[in-house]
Amino acid sequence: MSSLYPPGEAEAITRLLFHFYGGGDKSDFIRDPQKEISPEVQKKLNEALIKLLEHEPVQYIMGAVDFCGLKLSVSGAALIPRPETEELVWKIIHSISPEKKERILDIGTGTGCIPISIKYHRPLTRVYAIEKSEYALSLAMENSDKLNLPVLFRQMDFLLEENWKSLGQFDVLISNPPYISQSEISTLDPNIVQHEPHLALFVPDSDPLLFYKKIAQFSIHHLAENGNIWLEINSDLANETRAIFSPEDYTTELLKDAFDNYRFLHVTRRFR
Repeated sequence: MSSLYPPGEAEAITRLLFHFYGGGDKSDFIRDPQKEISPEVQKKLNEALIKLLEHEPVQYIMGAVDFCGLKLSVSGAALIPRPETEELVWKIIHSISPEKKERILDIGTGTGCIPISIKYHRPLTRVYAIEKSEYALSLAMENSDKLNLPVLFRQMDFLLEENWKSLGQFDVLISNPPYISQSEISTLDPNIVQHEPHLALFVPDSDPLLFYKKIAQFSIHHLAENGNIWLEINSDLANETRAIFSPEDYTTELLKDAFDNYRFLHVTRRFR
């Protein structure tokens, strides 16, 4: 496995799988050389190793990921929730007063990690989510039901503007839309390209900001005055994404992630 992953990452994956399958921590076997791995755990670890050598992400192998204090089911139906997205969700949670009953819409929900986490930490919010993929939507609904955190889900292609008339007005719009250009596929790791859904990752080279333009247009009639938009963005196009929201109608702020990249855009609609 070390031939496919850097030593540090390979070690982290090994520890994660040991713990997940109930084999204890790897250090337990160093401290106690007589300690043995049960046949059942050994079988699961061997099966996981085969999948790892086929570039399958460890999160898909385990079928679960920890996110904002919750354990969410994951599968190839939806993008794996990233630490950067978790950063964004914490920013949103801290921006919402626990006493407010804000209406929130997540556009392109995937696993449902964003709306479900917000509902968990801000239970008075009324949270809605839309998703084009029926498979991702099914996974999101499974997570919502399993955790007993109600979110109103709808299957919808957000890029089709005629669908917007069925949506109301919201205090907060959120999206981590596709923002990787098709031409960048060759630069990505095989575990991403071969296993994660391209629908959630890629946009045409001819219009890499397609989703952000649509969200800005949607917000004209569907975002309340003084309402907020929170977006995860392509750091290489941070200023271009920001420029989509006119300074006459919005205030904008680019925010950095833990890796010092401009990964988030916070937009507030001006009061008129």
